[in-house]
Amino acid sequence: MSSLPESAERFLNHLQVERGLSPNSLLAYRSDLQKFFDSESFLDEDSFSRFLKKLHQSNLSVASITRIISSLRSSLETVISLVESCQDDVAGIRDRAILELFYSAGIRVSEAVGLNLVDFRGNEETSTSRFVRVIGKGSKERLVPVGAYAVVAMENYLVRARPHLSKDRSNPALFLNHHGRRLTRQGIWHLLKEASKRAGLSETVSPHQLRHSFATHLLQNGADVRSVQELLGHASVTTTQIYTMVTGDALREVFTESHPRAR
Repeated sequence: MSSLPESAERFLNHLQVERGLSPNSLLAYRSDLQKFFDSESFLDEDSFSRFLKKLHQSNLSVASITRIISSLRSSLETVISLVESCQDDVAGIRDRAILELFYSAGIRVSEAVGLNLVDFRGNEETSTSRFVRVIGKGSKERLVPVGAYAVVAMENYLVRARPHLSKDRSNPALFLNHHGRRLTRQGIWHLLKEASKRAGLSETVSPHQLRHSFATHLLQNGADVRSVQELLGHASVTTTQIYTMVTGDALREVFTESHPRAR
């Protein structure tokens, strides 16, 4: 069996030391993670979708598929460490805004680079309520609320960083690179690579991992699947229901560990 990335090994160590999983359970988790990393070199939306399709075409049980997805999610939740790694300079303020927006709004990387200044809007009733207008797949438009942490980071970027990056006041792009041009997909991957290094991670966290955390955490905290479907811009609720499998697994685990008559 080939070696796993360091983040996956840390997750397995956590399961062994902190949660006391049996050797057989650890082997099962290791096998689950290996299935993904043997077929995909890194995690983005396309590779994750391909992998899920393979799982559903296999003869694995729903419980096994759920555990695999849970393994991936648990080994890749590093949002806070990424955000906190950003420095308080022009580039760092911009990067923090982008990371917060990815996690707060669950947008795709293609949607982030396509954002214009006019797409980050305020609610007329209150200056603290914000949302972002996103053009998704098939040129479909959706409005996504932006959480308080992301609002603060975005407004900080617009006041303290974007004016220093802007070389042309007529440029409509929301996120700019150091040349004053619209930030590209490659630029976002580069900033994620650098943030991952600063956070002490051995692998680069992808935009889709932040989108995945956004969806999972919403469902874990009671959001209904149809609302999450709208927020993510999924054409079919079937795609969104993948995340409910993960949260269902987490709920079963809490029940098993906490309920006096669960065992």
